[in-house]
Amino acid sequence: MTNRLSAVNRWCVTGTPVQTGLSDLHGLFQFLGAPVAQCSRWFKHLLLYPYQAGSYQPLVEFTASLLWRQTKSRVADQIGIPPLTERVYRLSFSGIESLYYRLRMESERSAWRRTLDRLALPGSLRLDEINRALLKQLLGPLSCMRQACDFPALMRSVRVHHQGTATAAVAAAAAAAATGGTAAGGQMNFPPSAYVGVGEYMTMDEVLDSLIQKTRISLKEEHRRWLMAVNGLAAIAFNVDNCPTTAAQLYREALDSIAYHCEFVKTDSAQELHAIHWLHEVLELDKAKQLPRAVSDDSLPERETVLRDRMVANQQSVVAQARSKANLVSENIAAEESRLALNEDWLVDLLHRHWPNSTSALADSLTDLLCYDNSRLAGQLRACSTPAGVGMALHSELDRLKSTRAKLTAAMAEIEGDWTEQQFREYVMHCLRRAEGLDSCRWCSCEQLFNEYKKAVFLPAGFVEDKRLPPLIDSLLSRLVRFVQNDPAAIADLTSQLNSLKLMRREYNLLHDLWIELGQLQSVKDEIDQALTRLRLLQPGEQTDAMTKNFVHSRLEFDEKKQRYLADKAICSATRARELGRLKYLINVKADRAAKAAAESAASAAADRGSEQEDCPVCRRSLPSRWHVLGCAHQLCLNCLRRLLKCSRLVCPVCRQTSLQSDIKTVFSRPNLSSQHHQSSSTSDSHSDSLSQFDCYGDYSTKVSGIVRCLKSIEASEPGAKVLVFSSFPAMLELLRSALIINGIPHAFVMDSRTRDSGIEKFKSEARLTVLLLSINYGANGLNLIEANHVLLAEPQLNPAQELQAIGRIDRIGQTKPTCVHRFLVSNTIEEALWSAVRTSNDSSTIANAASQSCSLTVDQLTELLCPSPDADTDDIMEA
Repeated sequence: MTNRLSAVNRWCVTGTPVQTGLSDLHGLFQFLGAPVAQCSRWFKHLLLYPYQAGSYQPLVEFTASLLWRQTKSRVADQIGIPPLTERVYRLSFSGIESLYYRLRMESERSAWRRTLDRLALPGSLRLDEINRALLKQLLGPLSCMRQACDFPALMRSVRVHHQGTATAAVAAAAAAAATGGTAAGGQMNFPPSAYVGVGEYMTMDEVLDSLIQKTRISLKEEHRRWLMAVNGLAAIAFNVDNCPTTAAQLYREALDSIAYHCEFVKTDSAQELHAIHWLHEVLELDKAKQLPRAVSDDSLPERETVLRDRMVANQQSVVAQARSKANLVSENIAAEESRLALNEDWLVDLLHRHWPNSTSALADSLTDLLCYDNSRLAGQLRACSTPAGVGMALHSELDRLKSTRAKLTAAMAEIEGDWTEQQFREYVMHCLRRAEGLDSCRWCSCEQLFNEYKKAVFLPAGFVEDKRLPPLIDSLLSRLVRFVQNDPAAIADLTSQLNSLKLMRREYNLLHDLWIELGQLQSVKDEIDQALTRLRLLQPGEQTDAMTKNFVHSRLEFDEKKQRYLADKAICSATRARELGRLKYLINVKADRAAKAAAESAASAAADRGSEQEDCPVCRRSLPSRWHVLGCAHQLCLNCLRRLLKCSRLVCPVCRQTSLQSDIKTVFSRPNLSSQHHQSSSTSDSHSDSLSQFDCYGDYSTKVSGIVRCLKSIEASEPGAKVLVFSSFPAMLELLRSALIINGIPHAFVMDSRTRDSGIEKFKSEARLTVLLLSINYGANGLNLIEANHVLLAEPQLNPAQELQAIGRIDRIGQTKPTCVHRFLVSNTIEEALWSAVRTSNDSSTIANAASQSCSLTVDQLTELLCPSPDADTDDIMEA
């Protein structure tokens, strides 16, 4: 329509000429009367397709001949836009978040290196030159780390579903927010138990519990590997090196470690049994009493007996429970069968009584059941036309089922009885060791009977066997019930038989569970036998089999095993100490949080926990606000640590344990939030908002709490001011939404293009809605939101143009109030590094200068973000 206008000069004024793609330029060029744009085919072949193929010059030159660009900074004083201020809030992780972030960083760095090695991209390649699918793979680890800065529970690996946590409190808050009602002072009042995260994300306490659980698992694994190495070295020292003193010392070291770590992890019973048994054997063989003795050595046989009995008793109790459940069902089956046993030919008599009265209907009913059945019983019934024949076929099928059940119960009785040594060895060789060339054992024979019984009591394999449907005989008996409605005795017989078949199906499941538990019991006994076996030399002429190949070796093999065990012991010892220190730290953090929560719930006077400083164990001086923790979890002041680092070995002065320099953690007490202000105007303002005076209700992360406090600060300083909150992650917006509900802040929410129009209209029209949550992908372009004068950016963006577009929603023509941009960064994380990387090298901290420049990271720069150089400051920081 606009092309029909008659004009001498044509002008096209636009703020965003390209939104969806370069094809948007075609309509602009066509309106301006450019000859190349009058035909869509010419525009595509001469300008668009060459640009997409990498030839940028034609489109750039043609656009330059028509374009007159005027940046906002050049005409800001002419169009009357109020000044724009930028504030950067640097947040500091809590101890839990810092530990979680470092764990995720290690994992994502490994994933990034694997992706980079697989793709083999040149380091100078710019990210905007990579296709979208490849770019998604590259930015995956970076996206995970950015989410970890927002809130640990945003990571998919720790997302859980709550069981109705604080449902009533959140519902009340949502209802109040929807109606504009708040408690006194503009905030919701909830009991302390209601201050938790909502939705499907974990609270910080749950994140802490998850970290403790993962650390326990890691510590248990390292402790298991260390015990395996120590027990192996002890066996080599005794049987190969003929050094019983070293063997006894290693076994004692293993038992001491088990006793020390029992408070934190549960040791494998088999490893503990091995150390106890063979330490006792080594001492018993020392007839000359040359080996050093301990007071606890006399109790070693008793400890071994107790441990063996406990290992077997645990599984025996499980077997007893499974047996009792199966016996109860078997008794019910016996009761039903005893009633039917009074007349063995009851089925034939029933058919003789009722067949003449319903010959046609009964025959048609049987035909419907047999038409798609190919089982043996169906074939027999098709050949029968008399009641005697049908009755005998059904009776034969029931007898076959009972016979199969009797064989299975007899085999189960044998398995539950005592096993001979030969039978146990056959089971171990065939079922556990999977030795080839052996006949099936009694265990495998029982499994074959289970398969036969399953085919008898459930639908055959030709049908849907996985659904455990009843077989054909059940359907036939159920059809017969409809034809004997006037015969109570016949109905009672058929009902008893159907109940018996139903109980047999249930009995099959219970017997199969019992069979599995009996196998586990034999496996426990085999585990005990394996625990009482140790490495030994291969004797001349001896041949190994499946039972001995794992612990009988030649001397050359033992040389290699000894070196591997020594290396495993050293590595696992250092790793175990680090994991133990981390676990102690997390347990102490949990105890402190629990004590603090109890004190707050009791409304007692909160003492300043930071003022109660412990003393350095070396110089006995009070620890300052910054101290250091070794890998063994003992803490030192800075001066004592410096003197300790001058020694050849880093040995803890308290427990004498050797630590690695990389395991030293720096602990400090400082506020979680500080703000740094930047202004684009020439006037400098040294005033900093004190956000710590505002409360954030709910167990949320540092980032979420900081944003909520900032919103409360804006409301306190500018009542009624409207704020736009942008984030890249929908999950973060959902979490912020729940935090705003809990804290009683009315808001609107825009997640995608479907909710965009309605959410924005509500935000503009309703004065009580002061906050609008927007996804930066859907809300940063093409919107006029001058009703707001504050923008909160939850995280820095890879593309600075997205941030400028988001800021442009309020910093535009028509704005009458001073505007402010609030940036949130977490110090010493990927966010701070990313923000520094995308800023220009000159004075680019102001928005005006950043608007006139572009930044696109390369693969090398992205690698430096995720995997910084070794000389970078990577000191671990924890919060006291």
